[in-house]
Amino acid sequence: MGVHYWLRVESSGVPIAVALNDVPLVRRDRPVELLEHANLWVRPGANTLAVRLDWAAARGARWGSGRVRVAVRVARDDSGPEETLASWEWPLPEDEWPAGVEPGAAVEELLRFEAPVPTACDLWTRAEAVGAVDAARDAVLALVRALHDGFSRPDLDALDRLMDYSVREMARARYQAAADVRAGHRGFLEAVTGARGLRLEPRVHELGAALRLNVVGEGRLLWVTREDLSPPLQGQTEWGTGFGVPLYLAKLGGTWTVAR
Repeated sequence: MGVHYWLRVESSGVPIAVALNDVPLVRRDRPVELLEHANLWVRPGANTLAVRLDWAAARGARWGSGRVRVAVRVARDDSGPEETLASWEWPLPEDEWPAGVEPGAAVEELLRFEAPVPTACDLWTRAEAVGAVDAARDAVLALVRALHDGFSRPDLDALDRLMDYSVREMARARYQAAADVRAGHRGFLEAVTGARGLRLEPRVHELGAALRLNVVGEGRLLWVTREDLSPPLQGQTEWGTGFGVPLYLAKLGGTWTVAR
């Protein structure tokens, strides 16, 4: 038994950004329809869902156009239908037009909701405040370099150790045995590191200049990206296929850890 939170986003005709508890989860300038299991991102108690529509981000987009529907829903394994905890739609009814929003400006909405039942994940109760980013940069860079080395060599045992907490969190989020989730994750690592002609970018000596550290999760997470907000480590094979490794770090017990 367990509780399952879901984020649903449907959007067309307008660039959209959606964040759950200050963690950017959706950034699209093209039509999108997704349903994402959100147990990893829902906190015990109070939560926020932020939506931003920005017509200026897409060439030729007409201000006010498009249709959007965003919602967070919860379902319990042992009872009844899903319950909507937060929802928002565009266009707005005339009587709900936000004060101060002028034609041409981006539209932003912040929704608040309570999680009726906590998930089994423990990140949000353990993660320490990020603090000064500059003070964390050397330790974070060392961790990303270790991940880079694990993918490049490859060293799957090292990757298992580095990603152990995030794998255990995934198991807690899904209410699955940690051993089963770990086996599936190991299979993914074997597939991507075993691809013919794998080339990892950026090169290890370029990591320092390439990385951008974004404080998210209301000050509890570091979202590590490139300058364009794409994953910090990306692989390319000689066949033209590729993959990215999204990376969220948290300080647990004073140590920077792969959290997501």
